[in-house]
Amino acid sequence: MRYFRQKYNDILFVTISDDILWTSNAFREYDDVYVVTGDSGEVDMCLLTMTNHTIMSVGTFGWFIGWMTNGTVIYYKNGARPGSGYEWEFGPGIQVHFLPHWIGME
Repeated sequence: MRYFRQKYNDILFVTISDDILWTSNAFREYDDVYVVTGDSGEVDMCLLTMTNHTIMSVGTFGWFIGWMTNGTVIYYKNGARPGSGYEWEFGPGIQVHFLPHWIGME
């Protein structure tokens, strides 16, 4: 979020989650974060594709949002722990699943 706050003025972060309570608590101190509640996955995806940029979680939903927004996409570059089932599923070269112009951050 710091990256986008430094790069852009007058920014609003729109968050979608399957754990609204956790998300609301995690971002409650920020005036520039809006937590979307009560919509279907289809409506959530539609809403997020209308944003300019994406900070994505590791997963299919986030990947497609990043792909459809055409703006700056930030992803967690250490998304698969060594020896985890997730690493086994994607292999040690998980970075190939992200587009070359997307930005991996810790």
